[in-house]
Amino acid sequence: MSNGRFRTIRAVSLLTILFCTGMDRCAFASGDKDPLETEFKRLAEVFSPTTPHNIKGKTWVVVERGPIATLDLKVALEGWVLDDGLKDIQVMDWLGEVHRLRKPLGNERRPELKPDKEGAIRWNPAEMDVSVAWKVREADYLAKGKGFIKAGFPDDKNGANAFGMAHVRFSLADHVVDSARHAYYASLLGDADHAKEIYHYGLTAFKKYADTYEGGLEKKTLYSTFVADRMASGLRYGVIYSGHDGTPRKELLAAWGKLEKIPHHKYVDEAK
Repeated sequence: MSNGRFRTIRAVSLLTILFCTGMDRCAFASGDKDPLETEFKRLAEVFSPTTPHNIKGKTWVVVERGPIATLDLKVALEGWVLDDGLKDIQVMDWLGEVHRLRKPLGNERRPELKPDKEGAIRWNPAEMDVSVAWKVREADYLAKGKGFIKAGFPDDKNGANAFGMAHVRFSLADHVVDSARHAYYASLLGDADHAKEIYHYGLTAFKKYADTYEGGLEKKTLYSTFVADRMASGLRYGVIYSGHDGTPRKELLAAWGKLEKIPHHKYVDEAK
C-alpha cells in the first residue's frame, strides 16, 4: 500500500516537440512498418513499470472512504479490484498505486463530519482516516475514457496572465500523458477501437501542445518519448523534493530505482 510520500509532481519538462502528421501517424524513426503498433509497444514499456498488475477482466469500482459529512463530502478512490477478501479489498488506482482497504466490521458505523459553531464543515483529506472501504460500487471505466474525450482540452479562458498561461501549458502537457495512459489501459482491457480512438485524441493534444508552445516542426520527438519524459520529470522532481524534505535514504534509493525502470526518457542515466 502506498504511503503517498512520493506523489508525482507535475513539473515543467523543456522539450522540443514535433507535431503528428495526420491522425494515424506521428514522426517515427525510419524503417518502422507499423507506427501505431510501435507506439503502443513503447507506451506499454513506459507505463508497465508503474502499473505492474494485470487488469484484464478486473472490475472498475468507486470506493467511498473516510468520514461522511452533512454536505456528503467523501474521499473516493477509483480503481480496479485486484483482490476482494472477507476482511479487506485491494484496489489499484488509475496511476498504478495499490491500496489495501479494510472492510468495516458488522456493527461499525462510518464517522461523520459535523459543522462547527459557524455552520461550516472544515475538513482536510490529508488528516482523515481513509483506510476503510465503507462502500464499494461498480462503475464503467469505458465511460470514464469517453468522458475524458468529451471534456476536451484543458480550459484556456483564464490564460491571460503569465501564471494562467503557464497553468494552461502544463495542464495540456499533462493531458497528453493522460490520453496515453487511457489508450494504454484500453489496449490492456482488449478494447482496440477505444484504444485507437483515445490514442488519436492524444495525438491531437500533442500537436496542439507542439504548435502552441514549441514552434511546431523543430525536432523529431515521438509521442511516447514525450510521455516518458513528462512522467519521469514529475517523478524526478518529487524524489528530489522528498530528499530535501528529509526522506530516509533507503526510500529515496527505492524511488530512484522506480524511475530507472521506466524506459525511453532522458533521466535514465541520472537515475542509474
